[in-house]
Amino acid sequence: MKKMARSLCLGALLTMMNLSFIAHSEVAPQGAGKTVQVTILKDREYNGKYDSLSHFKKLAGAVGWEFDPNAETTAELKRFGVKTIRCINVDGVTGIFEPDGTFRITGGTERLDQNLNTCKELGAVPHIIFGQSVPGELQATAKDVEERVSVLGQQEGQVVYFNGDWQKLRAYWRALYKYILLDQGFLNARFEIGNEPDIGGVFARRLTPEKTPAGSAALYGLYYETYTNVVKAAEQFEKEYPGLRVVIGGPALAWAFTQKYGDFKWLDRFLKDAAKDKLRVDFIGVHYYGNVSSLNGEYPMNFPSFVKMLKAAKSVRDATFPGIPFQITEWGASYHTQNDPCGYVNATNIASAWSAAFLKLMAEQEIDEAIFLVTTDLQLANTSGLAANGWGWPSLFVNPQVFGQPWPKTPAHILDMAARLSGERVTLTSANKAIDGVASLDRNKLTIMLWNYAAEIPETSPPENLGKDLRVELDFDQLISRPGGRMAADKVSTQMVSENLSNSWTIYQKTANVDKGSRLQTVEEKSLSGSGNKYSLLLPKCSVAFLTIDLKPLETK
Repeated sequence: MKKMARSLCLGALLTMMNLSFIAHSEVAPQGAGKTVQVTILKDREYNGKYDSLSHFKKLAGAVGWEFDPNAETTAELKRFGVKTIRCINVDGVTGIFEPDGTFRITGGTERLDQNLNTCKELGAVPHIIFGQSVPGELQATAKDVEERVSVLGQQEGQVVYFNGDWQKLRAYWRALYKYILLDQGFLNARFEIGNEPDIGGVFARRLTPEKTPAGSAALYGLYYETYTNVVKAAEQFEKEYPGLRVVIGGPALAWAFTQKYGDFKWLDRFLKDAAKDKLRVDFIGVHYYGNVSSLNGEYPMNFPSFVKMLKAAKSVRDATFPGIPFQITEWGASYHTQNDPCGYVNATNIASAWSAAFLKLMAEQEIDEAIFLVTTDLQLANTSGLAANGWGWPSLFVNPQVFGQPWPKTPAHILDMAARLSGERVTLTSANKAIDGVASLDRNKLTIMLWNYAAEIPETSPPENLGKDLRVELDFDQLISRPGGRMAADKVSTQMVSENLSNSWTIYQKTANVDKGSRLQTVEEKSLSGSGNKYSLLLPKCSVAFLTIDLKPLETK
C-alpha cells in the first residue's frame, strides 16, 4: 500500500469523538429519530456462488501477515476462520547461481518461512506477493543508479533496480517456485506480481535512463516486462515438473489512480496486452480503500465509485479473460497509515461499519476473494524513544509488543461476527438504506450481523457526515412461521462495536492504554417472551451489532 496523495488533514479527529466509555450499554441519544423497520424472512434461496453465506464468510476470511504477529494473533485468525494469508516482502532470499544456470537458495528464507508456518497452522492458502526482489548479483550498481536516476530528479526510495539479465532472474524465480510449492508443500499457493506498480510501488524493474512517473506508459512497460518474465519462469518450471501449475495474477494495482491520471487506465491496458500476447492471468488483483471513493455513488469524490470502477473493469475482463476471478487483494477503510486524523479512521468504529458494508457489497458485486490489509499495527518509536502503536494502519490488532498482547481493533470484530454467522442465509430487508445486514438461520438459532453506516470518508481529510443514531425494530415473525408449527423468539443476546463499545481506540484516548474492554462487548441479554417475534435496539451511527436469537416451538392450546 502507498499513499496516492499527500495528506492535507486539518483539524483533529479527537474533537469528533466522544471519549466516554460505557462498559455494557449504549445510552439512547436525544433525537434518535423514527424507528427503522427491519424484516427477516426467507423469500429467496441464497445458494449461488456469490450470494451464499459461505462466500460472505470467505470474503471476511483473508488478511495480510505483517508487523509482529504472534501465537495469539494466529489463534484469533483461526477463530475468525481465516483461510488465506497475503505474504508480502518475502521473496528476497539469498543464494548462488550454479554453473548449469540454476539458482540454489542458501538463506534469507526466515520471513517467508514465518509466513508459511502461519499458513500451515491455519490451513490457509499463501497469497505470495512476488517479483519484488532480485538477488544481489542482479541488482543495478549504486553507481549506475546514481548516474541514471539522480540526473532525472527522481528518488530511489524503495525501487528495486535490476541489471537486465532476465535469464538469471527467471532462474531465481524458478528456485522460489520450487521452494514454496514443492519443498514447503504449498501446491495451492498463488503468486501476485508486484505491489501497486501504477503509483510507483515495488516490483523488480529494469534500470532505464527514461523518467518513469506514476501512471506513465514507461512505468507500465517496465511492469509488463517483469510480469511477462515471471510467467515465462513459471512455464519453464512447469516443464521441469510436469503436472504442476503455477497460479499467477496481477496487476496488483492501487487501481483508482489511473482512472483519472497517468497515460491510460493500467488495468484495461494490462488485460488487453496480456490477452493479445496469450499471457497467463489466473486472477485479477487490485486494491481498494474507503477514502478513495464512495461505494456506490452515495456522495461525490475525485475518483469513480467502487461499483462504477468495477463495472467498467468487468467489461474489459469479459472481453479479454472471461470468467477469471476478480480479487481485492488489499482493502481497508483508508489508505492513510500515519498517526494523524486521516489515519485514525482505521482504528475507529467508522472502519468497522464501513468494513461490514463493503463486505456485503463485494459479495453482491461477485468479488471472488478479498484480503484485509494487515494483521497487526506497525510499532513506532515515540518522541521519548519508547515503543508506540501505529494506530493508522488498516489492521485487526494493535501491536502486541507495544501493549503486551494483540488487543483487537474495531475491524477485527467484523471478521469475528462474519465467522459466527451459522446455518443458511436468509433475507434481511430494511426501510432505511443506512441500516443493512446479513442474517442466517441454523435450526433453532437465528444469527444476524446488523449495521448502521451512512458516513463519508474523504480522501485527504477526516471523516464527516457520519449519519444518525437510529432505533431499529426487527421483525422475524414471517421467518419463523414454519409449516407444521410456529416458532417463537425465546432469548436474544446482542453484542456491539460502536464509538463507545468494543473500541480499543476510544479506550486508548481515555486511558493511554488498551484493556479487555476492546473485546466484543455484550450490550443486552433478555427474554423475548410475549414480544410478538419482534426485537428493538438502538444502533448508534457507525455501529455494528451481532444478534443471536434462540427460537422455541410456540405452545398451542
